[in-house]
Amino acid sequence: MKNVLIIQRRLTHYRVALFERLRSELLGRGIQLKLLIGKASLEEEKKRDAGEIPWATQIPTYYFFSGKVCWQPIHRYLHGADLVIVTQENGLLANH
Repeated sequence: MKNVLIIQRRLTHYRVALFERLRSELLGRGIQLKLLIGKASLEEEKKRDAGEIPWATQIPTYYFFSGKVCWQPIHRYLHGADLVIVTQENGLLANH
């Protein structure tokens, strides 16, 4: 079975349905979806727009420079992934 890994710095409620549907569609094609989700910054938590997905994996999330830079230790989760998708955010150290 192929494995797709999606990494989200944080999960918002309006993306939950997308990931649930994507997981179902991919599974029907013999592809397993893994979703890594981090925690919002203190400023983002005030928005109260967090979503929850029971099958997603919570990962540590560290913010620096008033939330402008984010580090998520993702490397231990990459083994076995055939495709890794990371959001395009300049503040994500994993992108550099």
